[in-house]
Amino acid sequence: MHEAITIGEFVGLLWEGLTQGHPRSAMLWAKQGQVGGETATDKPAPGLDAPTRAAGDLELLEMARLHGWAEPQDVMLAGEVLRRNDAARLIHEFLKCELGEADEENWNAAKSLADLYDCHACVHHVAQAFCKGIMTAKGQAFGIREGQVVGMSKGQAFGMREPVTYEEAREVAERVFHKELRHVPGPPQAGQQDSSNLDDRELQAENVSAGSAENATQNAEALPRRLTEQEAAEFLAEHPDTLLVDVRTRGEFDAGHPDGAVNIPLLKLLEAPQTLLDKCDVAQSLLDKGDVPILLTCDAGYRAEIAATKLFEMGHRYVSYYGFDA
Repeated sequence: MHEAITIGEFVGLLWEGLTQGHPRSAMLWAKQGQVGGETATDKPAPGLDAPTRAAGDLELLEMARLHGWAEPQDVMLAGEVLRRNDAARLIHEFLKCELGEADEENWNAAKSLADLYDCHACVHHVAQAFCKGIMTAKGQAFGIREGQVVGMSKGQAFGMREPVTYEEAREVAERVFHKELRHVPGPPQAGQQDSSNLDDRELQAENVSAGSAENATQNAEALPRRLTEQEAAEFLAEHPDTLLVDVRTRGEFDAGHPDGAVNIPLLKLLEAPQTLLDKCDVAQSLLDKGDVPILLTCDAGYRAEIAATKLFEMGHRYVSYYGFDA
């Protein structure tokens, strides 16, 4: 049975790979393979005692937090088992902060993951780790509602809350530093139903191309619109009464944001949509009638799309979103 790596150990693994330039030459916990005719386990190598390793993990975690790719909660939970969604978050932020690796603009392959939207705050991290080929899917899953398999064909699952083993952590760390080892997914197969059909948005979009021009226009208006940065600027100029909402975290917002935007972090908006009214002095009746356009934004567009979909499901039809370069 493979044991799971902790948050602190995984962060140390990434630091070691960065400082040595090669994770295989410096990992404290690397799987050793065949040694003296015996197969080594996936447990940490016995050079350091547990308290010493734990103290080192905390020090490296604090350094990662100061560098911007780990969060305070990671430091607090250093000794806890690392879950796959948190691994994706750490990897994505590490790539941006330490290696300067740009995001993949095309994340369609990630939409084949049946559980992509199970963790709204994780979508962009999981999508990037998956599309870059650093983390892979964990098998197949079905849509479940009230204990019944409904609304979804068989497809891949990322395994958001599954623990990361030492062996998987080693393989993932090597893919972070060695692009030739990455398993970049191909485009979804023809007829494959992706995870976004949980709200039917992708199926509706596909139906647009199959219908008449008139039907296409009607269908397009029934979906939150994704705009380019240029289109968003033009839209704001034409509709100065638009509510521009940045759904990134407060820290990201304070570091820089679009002019005129108000900050409502995605998780807060999902948990309490009323904050939209509290932040913006707009009557509920105006929003209900669709007289006030809402434009949501974030750095890559993932979180903005989730927020736009939530508001659309609540009945707001004049909703659009876009991503920008932070």
